[in-house]
Amino acid sequence: MKVTKEQILQKAISFFSSHDYDRSSLNEIAGALNITKGGIYHYFESKDDLFKESVSYLLDIVDQQASDSIELGIPLKKLLKSFFLLDDVAGLYSQMTGLDILGDYSDIVYLLFSVLKKFPEMRSKQERIYARYMMGMEMLFRDAQKRGEIRRDLDPEGLAFELTAFVEGGMLISSVSSGLDGNRLGTKVFDNFWKRIQSDSDDPE
Repeated sequence: MKVTKEQILQKAISFFSSHDYDRSSLNEIAGALNITKGGIYHYFESKDDLFKESVSYLLDIVDQQASDSIELGIPLKKLLKSFFLLDDVAGLYSQMTGLDILGDYSDIVYLLFSVLKKFPEMRSKQERIYARYMMGMEMLFRDAQKRGEIRRDLDPEGLAFELTAFVEGGMLISSVSSGLDGNRLGTKVFDNFWKRIQSDSDDPE
């Protein structure tokens, strides 16, 4: 059965997140991916090309999931709570990437920083994805303010950054802390966050 380019990229993400790029030969990569070097060269010009495309593929998955998670017009409280359920968020990304996100998250963060160090031109893509996500989150908070769900005196951009920082930081802590219940702690943080931002007219449940 012919291995598709997407299958190679999925396996490459897993490999590069746990192996040093500079010390890995193409023979080693091909062996770990269970394909021939010719199979790699069929789709990619070089090891550099495979590395950049695999990270780009991962970023596309993150970008798509982030876009799908931002839905205007539905109650913000319900939507926000889903962001704070860290184990569920990790499970969703695991399904999309084939990776153990909580187990590999610290390695994935290392991978994203590694590609920036070796290929600075990849920074613009990461920045565009982050900016688009932040803008979408900011729109959610502005929309909720217009509907009277949350306090109008709070800055939407600041709230968007605060939420993003929790999710990213929480995922990283979960990946290096065995036994941590991400959903339980995430729910506690969400309850505190919502009590602080809800409008006075929104009675707590």
